[in-house]
Amino acid sequence: MTVNGGSIKLSLHKGGNRPDVKGDHGIHYVTYSFLPHNSSFNAKAVIQPSYMLNIPHVVSAGEFETASLLKVDKDNIIVESVKPCEDEGRAFVVRLYEAEGTRTNARVCFGDVVEKCVVTNMLEEPVGPISDSNELAATFRPFEIKTVKVYY
Repeated sequence: MTVNGGSIKLSLHKGGNRPDVKGDHGIHYVTYSFLPHNSSFNAKAVIQPSYMLNIPHVVSAGEFETASLLKVDKDNIIVESVKPCEDEGRAFVVRLYEAEGTRTNARVCFGDVVEKCVVTNMLEEPVGPISDSNELAATFRPFEIKTVKVYY
């Protein structure tokens, strides 16, 4: 995007032509949004709304109530993914990252059915302390990704 005087130019798609010379042909669907905000670049004002735009909620008819799977007490710690654990039958893996470039002490609270959780490396091998409760205190370095294996 470029801004010049009172005009804004937005280039929405530019596909390469190698190795596929027809790679950018056809119809492409895009979504874009302008996000005016009064604060500095931070997770609550910019990153969280961008996730809401790029990963919209799935809505269906009917009613369903459930407890939250997990909650993080700091806005700049983003839950990037939750997936089943590949080597444990009753566990799942959560990946979180620090999004503002600041050192952060955060508390991650999991649902009531959690037996224990452990910080792992990206290969899901234990590297950090084990918490025997449904709560984990973690210190994130700037932009650090943490992986947590949660047993239930």
